[in-house]
Amino acid sequence: LAGGGEMPGRYLSAVTREMVLLGEEGAWELFYAGKVGEEAYEEQERWLVRRDRTRACAVITGIHEYRENRELWKRFREECRVSIDMLRHGVLFFDRRLQSGRYVL
Repeated sequence: LAGGGEMPGRYLSAVTREMVLLGEEGAWELFYAGKVGEEAYEEQERWLVRRDRTRACAVITGIHEYRENRELWKRFREECRVSIDMLRHGVLFFDRRLQSGRYVL
């Protein structure tokens, strides 16, 4: 779990058996970004480059609220297969096997 506390990973691991905390074999890699500061932007860009290409998911909060988060959302959307805009939060999936889609809930 990169960029955030343990709770988002535990929540997502309760939703599906495949979404588990890092370190378990076959686990999805989860990136969580709360309020992003400019100093953390480089770290998040590095995650985008080094992430698992098939089993990665990102959750970004405040995608319409905070400028840095909005920029991060836009940048990650360029690389993802599926994006889900839930107004306050955004979820992105990077698995190339998924059908592309941009959803707004």
